[in-house]
Amino acid sequence: MAVLLALIDAADDSATDAAWRVLRRRARERACEDGVDRIGQGWRAWAARTVPGEPDPLVDLGSDGREPAGVLLLDRAVSERDRPSRERLRWSDRRLFDGTPCASVRIGASGRHVELTRDVLGQRPLAWATTGGGVVIASGEHILRAHPEVPGDLDLDWFAALVAGIAPEDDQSAFGSIRLLPAGATATWAGSRWRFERQRLEPESGPRSLPDLDLIARFRELVDDAVARALAGVRRPAILLSGGLDSALIAESMARQWQGRERPLAITYGFDRWKGIDERIHAWRIADRLGLDWRDHAVDDLVPMRPGIERPVCPDTPFATPWREIKEAGYRIAAEAGCDAVLSGNFGDHLYAHPARWLVDALRHGRRDLVVRALLTSRIGDLARDPGLRILARPWRLRHAAAPTGLARLAEPVRARLEARWRARLESMAAWPRPTQALLNFDALAAFDSSGEDWYAARHRLAFRQPLRDPALVRFMLSLPAHHSTRGVAAKWLARAALRGRLPDAEVDRPKGGDLTPFAEAADRSERATLDSLAASAWPLLEAVLAAPRAVATARSGDLTWLAASVGQWLAASDGDPRRAG
Repeated sequence: MAVLLALIDAADDSATDAAWRVLRRRARERACEDGVDRIGQGWRAWAARTVPGEPDPLVDLGSDGREPAGVLLLDRAVSERDRPSRERLRWSDRRLFDGTPCASVRIGASGRHVELTRDVLGQRPLAWATTGGGVVIASGEHILRAHPEVPGDLDLDWFAALVAGIAPEDDQSAFGSIRLLPAGATATWAGSRWRFERQRLEPESGPRSLPDLDLIARFRELVDDAVARALAGVRRPAILLSGGLDSALIAESMARQWQGRERPLAITYGFDRWKGIDERIHAWRIADRLGLDWRDHAVDDLVPMRPGIERPVCPDTPFATPWREIKEAGYRIAAEAGCDAVLSGNFGDHLYAHPARWLVDALRHGRRDLVVRALLTSRIGDLARDPGLRILARPWRLRHAAAPTGLARLAEPVRARLEARWRARLESMAAWPRPTQALLNFDALAAFDSSGEDWYAARHRLAFRQPLRDPALVRFMLSLPAHHSTRGVAAKWLARAALRGRLPDAEVDRPKGGDLTPFAEAADRSERATLDSLAASAWPLLEAVLAAPRAVATARSGDLTWLAASVGQWLAASDGDPRRAG
């Protein structure tokens, strides 16, 4: 992920010079090189690589007959040989951004015309803020905070959404004065006015009626295409390999496409003390079949929030995985092995329908054969536990989408406002077969999940790639009825079918594992004092949106303490101050 920075300001004085120096210094902290500067009439631009070998992120543009020469700041996950020709880098060319994770800033030579673009799933970040003399744009909110005219006021609505476990507005950041470019958006700034356009994925109709064999073949093709894009420009990849289907699917495609070069690295964490949740033997079998260079590491002592263990905090946002220490250990192993990119099966769960919907959708689409097969091949006990049969007995649950339970934590009127916004977003997804699933994939939380991990990987000079966030694959999966996700007791049916014959049957048929509950409970017991200490600075901010006093709210929902601790860490890392919330 390259780092981009642009300052558009008509003033040409010492104050602008000082602001630019501090902005560039903070942006430089994220890069692996000094970067490249350009200065024009009323504008300044800077860009740098975060991973050695990335294509040059700053491109000088020639005139196309309508717009004078300017610059393009381009953060795009491709190799230099795949870079589009300069003739294609025109203001009107939207094809440049189809399918590939990217963000860009185009600046005309006069500085009076600026265009921002972000890929359709928001896999590259881009933020902006207005100043007295113009606008400042960067690859992260914390960079923008360095400008003296960008205040550090915190947005209470944003934190209310965080507490509720739902997405904020697509352009909302934790800071009230800083906006994010929404996924798929193009923003044009001319003088003092913005104009926004937005590209969104629409569902496909064709896949719903494909025969099973054709469906499996199409799925395999899309996965291979997504992995090929993820491997573009990579010298040696690593994969974070669990014993599950999602990372196995990516690993199998990667191993097949990487033949003849240095073996890719597979990294698996495990537990010596919690054997019941240790998946290393399953990951080893997968890696051995695929011919990967496999390395494992025990993470029993990498307890979240434990003092003395490095837990880097991205200063842009308090969104963060609770398993930060485990992921950091994996990145460190990849970097030490000489890899330059890490692939992950992350977000795969969100592409599949809830198991409770398979039977209803199968009947709705005339697939009685699937129902008969499930009845004939399943044991009585399995059928009794089948969520598809159980929900069929309670059809009202299918007609009404329940609001996220986290909304009950919020005080009025913010709770009603956020619930109304959530329902309006859900209604906008009505064209998709599974609107709630589509919302999970396209909202601001998903965009951060796509782009936020880049910051952590870049600390180790690694590119982070998520093939299961490829737009064509996401569109295909979300266009399918639920019975292509689950068939009877077989969850993730499509992934299992695609891997059949390519991995050992025992691994293909194995139920989903990876439950870290025992590890999390141990961390909760051993690090309670640390959690409470870290959370102390965040409670004044969070209490402003909670419906109940802190003691009552935490008793009802223990994870609020973990959330508050993460926010407390972030406030320190981002120079945030809860007293400035507004």
